[in-house]
Amino acid sequence: MINKKFQNLIEDLQSVKMTRDEKADLKARVLMSINAAESVLESDSQAPVSVKSVYHGAQEIQKVVARNWYSYFAEKKFVPAFAVLLVLVSTGGISIAAEKALPGDMLYSLKVNVNEEVRGLVAVTPEAKAKFALEVTDRRLKEAALLSTSGRLDAKATGIIQKQITRQASQVKNQVASLVSTNNLKSAQEIALNFESALRTHEFILQKLSADDKSTTTPSVSENNISAIIATVQTELATTTSSRTQIQTQEIAKSYSKNLEEITNRLVELRLKIREVGVTASSATLTPAASSTVVLYLTQAGDLAVVAKAKIDLDQFADALTAIQKASQYVSDTEAIIAAISNDPKNNADITTVIQSALSSSTTLPISAVDTASDVASSTAPTATSTPATENSTSTPNQVQ
Repeated sequence: MINKKFQNLIEDLQSVKMTRDEKADLKARVLMSINAAESVLESDSQAPVSVKSVYHGAQEIQKVVARNWYSYFAEKKFVPAFAVLLVLVSTGGISIAAEKALPGDMLYSLKVNVNEEVRGLVAVTPEAKAKFALEVTDRRLKEAALLSTSGRLDAKATGIIQKQITRQASQVKNQVASLVSTNNLKSAQEIALNFESALRTHEFILQKLSADDKSTTTPSVSENNISAIIATVQTELATTTSSRTQIQTQEIAKSYSKNLEEITNRLVELRLKIREVGVTASSATLTPAASSTVVLYLTQAGDLAVVAKAKIDLDQFADALTAIQKASQYVSDTEAIIAAISNDPKNNADITTVIQSALSSSTTLPISAVDTASDVASSTAPTATSTPATENSTSTPNQVQ
């Protein structure tokens, strides 16, 4: 486990890369250092060559280069990477141990206020920041599920989790707004959709846990608190869904939706994504209920991909994009299910067990808000029959290709 935590931090460091501007900036500083060093050597060129003069020149070169490097880092270049290293070195095993802490535990503050804050610094793009916010939200909701089943979801823990959910939702909204402002509607939509799917999945899990708790002869003290968290999730889910719907409408209205090449590329991306998620599902340990739902959702996505192709052939690009958007929702919901249930080394293994148990009695997870594929396909030419995703969808996710 410790090795996995260390590897996670190393991967964060490796993900930090210099931008083109940063590379140009650093190159300019190095050249300036070389020019300054040459000036030092030229000023000493008239003096007799000696060990002392050579040493003096080397010292001056070292000072100039050091000053330029220091100024580069003083301007907060690569602060995220150094911050991660600082936490790793200064807290060591304590920081790693804190990863398993839950609200109410002694090390939980270190986990939330140090570990996660530092990991968040590594995320510098809107997409990366939103992805990290989604990860943190996923962790909080898994913690809520585990605390609920263990009877430890008290008012204090509930308040912490609610505050964190609201905070991360705000972060996602900010990044979505940033992408919309630059007319990057595709990325904005993907971020909103992924967050929406994650919230919807965990809402279903928490609802199931709450129902199981109420069915017992002695309901736990967690009942009211889990209901409060569900209410917070539902609030953020409603605003995220509304935002995502507006973005999809804007995307359809964009001129590129009438462009054959653009819309065809979107369809190719969708089909690749369906296949990718199918492969991921094949290697995941899923409950029978989750397995059934994954097959259903990937089948629906595949059907909608066929619909989109038929619409493209009819030059109905806006309708094709609508089908692609709906298929993307099914794929996103599938990814959220896999992420919620799969064993995550960043969390307690008990959390995975709790979530799998909560879903084990369901035959289909009613979490997708997407219209059924048949609703869209009804107005499509009958040439749409099957896709690689649907050909294998009558069996388990392990056979979805």
